[in-house]
Amino acid sequence: ELDLQNNVKFIGPIPNQRVPYYLKLTDIFCLPTSYEGMPIAILEAMSLGKTVVTSKVSGMVDLIENGKDGFLIKVDDIEEIKRIILELSADPIKVVNAGKAARKKIENRYDWDIVSSEYLEVFRG
Repeated sequence: ELDLQNNVKFIGPIPNQRVPYYLKLTDIFCLPTSYEGMPIAILEAMSLGKTVVTSKVSGMVDLIENGKDGFLIKVDDIEEIKRIILELSADPIKVVNAGKAARKKIENRYDWDIVSSEYLEVFRG
């Protein structure tokens, strides 16, 4: 009805082991949501250097620096999602730069060696 078939692929549910394959095919990962903690899907997308568009909810505001390594939208604001995706589609350099910043954040903050040593410090304390 909206004539999206040339630009959007609705693939339905996929097995977990196929997630990286599909993420690699994307330029922008969009997860509009009303509530999240720290979703693995966002971390996976960022680790692959994808630009993330997601809602301004609890875990997301702690993870995403709006406009630098991702983009935060108001909950349920369809027009803002549309505006940001169209803006990003018109500026591939912005998409690449945000994706690189996202990847760097994951490497510098969420690398297993870093996270595990932080847990060890908590346990030792």
